[in-house]
Amino acid sequence: MTERKLRMGMIGGGGSAMIGPIHLRAALMENDIELVCGCFSRNYQTSLATGQAWHVPESRIYRDYKEMLEKEASLPKGERMDFVAIVTPNKVHYEQAALALDRGFDIVLDKPMTFSLEEALKLQEKVEQTGLT
Repeated sequence: MTERKLRMGMIGGGGSAMIGPIHLRAALMENDIELVCGCFSRNYQTSLATGQAWHVPESRIYRDYKEMLEKEASLPKGERMDFVAIVTPNKVHYEQAALALDRGFDIVLDKPMTFSLEEALKLQEKVEQTGLT
């Protein structure tokens, strides 16, 4: 057990998405995780409304996942998210997961992790290179 809660970021899952709230509830069940940031939708207003409903500070509700991963990586380790949950359509899983690994973040990702065997092999290679999960 850590001395503090793990800080989770989320990509996707906002608005009328079914899986985002399920992931959030599951993550919070044991009281060891807190949602600290996210890009919950491609539509910023939807993302903003979702983040506000989930009590995420407005400064950590991002316009897109690339901005989120870049800005979170630039924060001091004691402030930034520890890992990111990716709850977006399957076809974009690889790109988001690869960038998260490149920026130094562990990922939680539903199946399918990728959309093709080629992407799966590339993602496996990134995991091995980074030592992240």
